[in-house]
Amino acid sequence: MKAFVVLEDGKVFEGKSFGAAGEVACELVFSTDIFGYQEILTDAAFTNKAVIMTYTMIGNCGVSAETINKKVCASGIIVKEYCKYPSNFTAQGTLGDYLKRNEKIGIEGVDTRALVNHIRNKSMKAVLFAGDETPDFAKLVAKLK
Repeated sequence: MKAFVVLEDGKVFEGKSFGAAGEVACELVFSTDIFGYQEILTDAAFTNKAVIMTYTMIGNCGVSAETINKKVCASGIIVKEYCKYPSNFTAQGTLGDYLKRNEKIGIEGVDTRALVNHIRNKSMKAVLFAGDETPDFAKLVAKLK
């Protein structure tokens, strides 16, 4: 499934969906953590925010039994590479399945380094989009204004 990060300044980053389909307007923030995506996604401080994870691969720990029943507070997650097959003995499921159950968007294949560099000096809103068709980017940008 196609996925896009559409910034309020009109810049678009394309990737692939590994979470739920849909569209959500949110603020972009980033995390340089190597792990801890489960805690970040369930932290109420990330409500109405999409988290860009700067570490290369995210999802290799899956979702633990402690997290599997917690609500995802973040609007979504953007990663360079998503690990479809977690290798942690505590994993009770994949990050992608967890996002789908919580109706949250996950986007992989984005140049997270370029995206973070673009938003680093200015807080920016964005629309995360995941679906089978390419959206009208101008309409998505208009929603943010």
